[in-house]
Amino acid sequence: MIQQKFILTLILTAFLCCLTSPFVAAKMPAQNKALPGNLSSHSQNPKYQQAQISIALVTSLQPGTPELDSLINAAASDEVIHIQIISPQTLQKKKSNIQDFQVVWIHSDDSNFVKNLAANTSFLQKINDLAKKGTGLWLTHEACRLVVDLGWEKEKPQIIEKTIADEGYGRMAGYHARLGHPIFKGLNSGCYVLKPHRDLKTKVIGYFGERYPVKGKVVATDWDYIFLREEKKVIWEYSFPQSKALLTGGYLYFAEPNINKSHLKHFTTNCLHYLAGDPAYTKLPAFYWDYGLPGITWMHDWDLPNSPSVSDELQNLDTLQSPLVHTHWAEDAYIQVSGSRIIAMGTEKAGICEIWAHPFMALRDYSIRLILPDTLIEFTQNGPKPLITIEPGYCSRKYFIKNDTLVESLMAHPDSGVWIANYKWSGQREARLEISFRSNLRLMWPYSEKVNPEIRLAWDKSKRAIGLTDESGLFAVVAGSLNQPLEQQAGRDTLSEELAVRVKFVYAIQPYKQLHFIVAAGNDGLPCQIRRYASTAGNPLTFNKIRKQRIRDFFGRNLRINTPDPKVNEAWKWLMAGVNSFYIETPGMARSLVAGHNTTGTGWDGGHRVDGRPGYAWYFGRDAEWSSMALLDYGDFDKVKDVLCTLARYQDLNGKIFHELTTSGFAHYDAADATPLFIVLAGRYYKHSGDTALLRQLWPALVKAFHFCQSTDTDHDHLIENTNVGHGWVEGGPLFGCHTTLYLASCWNEALKSMAEIATCLGEHVIADYCNSEAQTVNTIINQQFWNNEQGHFNQGLMKDGSWHSMPSIMPSIPALFSQMEETHLQSFINLTAGNEYITNYGSRIISKLSQAYRPNGYHAGSVWPLFTGWHALAAWKAGRSEVALPLTYANLMIYNDWGFGYNEEVLNGDIYKPSGVCRHQCWSETMALQPVVEGMLGFQPDAPCRTLTFTPNIPGQWDFLQIENLRCGNDLINVSMQKKSNSVSWSFIPKGGELKVNFRPIFSFGETPTRIMLNGKDISFNVFSYGPNGIYPEIEFFLNKKTDIVIEYQPGFTILTPLLDLNPGDKPEGLRILGINADMENKALRIEVQAPANSQYTLNVMLPGDETYVVENAEAFQEGKSLTLKIKTDKEDTLFIRKTIKVFRRE
Repeated sequence: MIQQKFILTLILTAFLCCLTSPFVAAKMPAQNKALPGNLSSHSQNPKYQQAQISIALVTSLQPGTPELDSLINAAASDEVIHIQIISPQTLQKKKSNIQDFQVVWIHSDDSNFVKNLAANTSFLQKINDLAKKGTGLWLTHEACRLVVDLGWEKEKPQIIEKTIADEGYGRMAGYHARLGHPIFKGLNSGCYVLKPHRDLKTKVIGYFGERYPVKGKVVATDWDYIFLREEKKVIWEYSFPQSKALLTGGYLYFAEPNINKSHLKHFTTNCLHYLAGDPAYTKLPAFYWDYGLPGITWMHDWDLPNSPSVSDELQNLDTLQSPLVHTHWAEDAYIQVSGSRIIAMGTEKAGICEIWAHPFMALRDYSIRLILPDTLIEFTQNGPKPLITIEPGYCSRKYFIKNDTLVESLMAHPDSGVWIANYKWSGQREARLEISFRSNLRLMWPYSEKVNPEIRLAWDKSKRAIGLTDESGLFAVVAGSLNQPLEQQAGRDTLSEELAVRVKFVYAIQPYKQLHFIVAAGNDGLPCQIRRYASTAGNPLTFNKIRKQRIRDFFGRNLRINTPDPKVNEAWKWLMAGVNSFYIETPGMARSLVAGHNTTGTGWDGGHRVDGRPGYAWYFGRDAEWSSMALLDYGDFDKVKDVLCTLARYQDLNGKIFHELTTSGFAHYDAADATPLFIVLAGRYYKHSGDTALLRQLWPALVKAFHFCQSTDTDHDHLIENTNVGHGWVEGGPLFGCHTTLYLASCWNEALKSMAEIATCLGEHVIADYCNSEAQTVNTIINQQFWNNEQGHFNQGLMKDGSWHSMPSIMPSIPALFSQMEETHLQSFINLTAGNEYITNYGSRIISKLSQAYRPNGYHAGSVWPLFTGWHALAAWKAGRSEVALPLTYANLMIYNDWGFGYNEEVLNGDIYKPSGVCRHQCWSETMALQPVVEGMLGFQPDAPCRTLTFTPNIPGQWDFLQIENLRCGNDLINVSMQKKSNSVSWSFIPKGGELKVNFRPIFSFGETPTRIMLNGKDISFNVFSYGPNGIYPEIEFFLNKKTDIVIEYQPGFTILTPLLDLNPGDKPEGLRILGINADMENKALRIEVQAPANSQYTLNVMLPGDETYVVENAEAFQEGKSLTLKIKTDKEDTLFIRKTIKVFRRE
């Protein structure tokens, strides 16, 4: 019996390898057999007629009441559904035409009405007769309690009272399936059918706590906000030979003012189609919640497909050079070895904590031990310290054991869901290697650890590999080696309270002969993992070559930067590789960017329970939208295309874009900014790529998103709202609670501009004209109404009562980086936020350190986010304030050196340079290190539809050369190089594609003045324009269709060598801040406004315009030729920070 059950599981999973639920698609085996686990086949209702679905409604609702009228209208929103109200007496008549109805729906909130039905044995008999003859039954609200009277259960469902209240994130109530069910077709496996305008109390009927329907199958549990209440079973069903009965225990209020009325209608018609036997529904996969006791099941051994033995020439890993390698002695730091379908995470010293093959944890607690004749060596955090080598998708640990070495090399396939651990022993002594791990097949949050109550195991017949799968047959792992183990063990882990399997292999290892241990995992069934495992085992050399070649190709086709600063060059490559690792595929569901990686064992300052959250490794709306801007900057258009398509695919019925989409299939729509940012990203994608085909494909989704945004302006003030929509960026803390934030208004302003450009491209001129006009209106509101004249800064947001939330913050960076600010406001904002109150040595705080609300580890109240830092840097670059922008940009670039090498932290503490967040590796922390370089420092702005690019470089004064490869505009690539000599700078542009128009605007700062420009050796005339308070640029326009050289001669000015710091974990945040610079070249004078902590000393270097002797006020000075060193000291005072004005002027 067990063997048959396993074979059936293999057959089923083979069918499901390419299907979705969201993981399996709408196709099932034709035969109506009992399927394994809780995946059900469906009987075909013989009464189903495609043209019309007839519903008999038995209800206590009175004709003409708003509730009954609204119910009928909801069902009738589907034109094939027709409802007729009938009485219980009519239904039970022998000569009634009730058999003509495909579905009988019994709906009531009147307990007395239901009691009378329960006492009517003729009525109950008729209901059972109808079910047996093929009529679908839907019992809702109080009618659910008829299950005992109908003989379907022995125990009645319970009644609880639930309060649906707004606690800051809106009110919502609904249901969610386990993996999927036909009644949630088009609803992403669950929906909030009730989102009322007011707080209310409601009855919910179901089986709660440890109780569940014994004869029925649980379809959905209670779901509110982002919380899945698995213990509250509120929808369940019963199967009959030709029909089904569905019971729904709450939230079906049709007349109640409801923001999600469309969801209620959609859910209602889904249920009626399903019960009527509509094949478009009944052929969809249906999964059910399983509340059985957890356990392990052994299945029959399976055959491993023939794989060649690993030949001698394959015993050593290939020698193809990796483009990015770093070696150091291991620390207690995060490591990650990942591809797009498998992610292994751990610490540098030893082991792997978790391996995820989204949406589940395939393995955990992977460890090794070396068994020698005279000793046992355990490789743990307290064991031997290895030399570690890190590459993208790879790391190796070299352990030194007396005169011998053991090398462990870990690698992930870029996209197949396979992971390898390779071992090489140099010793001449007899040795054995023990590999052990655990597996719980833990599905991602918000599912609990109880959602998979069974793990099924089977060895391959040679006992070299083990297969694991859950009871659905979808989530599967194969682990083992072609080497025959000396010993293998597997069974339930008795040391853990959770359901888990512990596996151990012991191998003999020979000197310089390699052992490959392979893990294949995925959500497409065990047969698929067996094939991947066998394919990899036969040729691990190819596996490693593919990995290396893929990263070489990635660097080869995307933007490359070479500067005089090797730290910047390395940071650029490591951070690009890090960003690439956030591109995750969940087969059958999505390919997009996830937000952050880490193991499940961490939370916000340790405050989260271990609940199946691997950091933030699921798909986020706003995170992907902001992060994708950097991918566009460095040219990875295909991944941004996938991001946009995923956002559109899971768009809500009302047009809203999800905030979170877990890889386990839960879509949460609780953010207000994801929807306008969807339009913004589509517009940016168009400007970078010129891809009109995708715009046409996305146009319906963009229009829905646009109309949703419009619908949230309930007070008709031209501003979309947070109220009853969701959080903007700020999700809590002292900045939270606005009706409309400046941030959201800015996102809407940019969305309107993007929508106008897209609509113009597609010939939708009415929308384009409206959006252009509305964008101007919103921009005026931002600059006039949000500006606080009395305090001289932007307000955080508008409150519901019309008052203003006036706390200053760095959030005005958003309208700044979108070029929405008036120049005076922009400069005032940078002036306000350029000091130590906001800026640390490693990034920007969201609010001032001097604020009473400041908390150094507060998520939205004082911690340093690389995200904020990137926004702030972009704003400062836009303002022409390189003295502020460059240190912020550099700070973000350098974080990758600390903690997990190659990765930027999610959040840092506001008072000390240390992590303070959930994720050791965060996507927008890395993209916001890259985006300010491209859009800020390089000033790259493509317009692919017009075959034009604008290039406004603002290069650090200390750089004398720059090489840029693969700037991408549409399908064209451009290489740019810069060489600086005494009083001249040369630029070369080399096209790799068609002709482009280039608007070249190089920035000259602090008194530098262009005097002559030669284009391809010929003098050209030019005009000069101002750029911020200290910069100017010449406007140079040319058509690039061949190599083009530009030489600019200039009168030198002052060069401020902005301090760029190399930090160590634990460093303090305070430092020297340059608040402003003014150069007066007529008088050869320089004024520098600085701020530093009290009782401190700093050095600032300045390059002078000539060899004349200069005098300095307010600082000690040492001049050597054109080089001037300033020593800036502050006195010991009660204030935290002291401002000084340093004057430098030529000695007369």
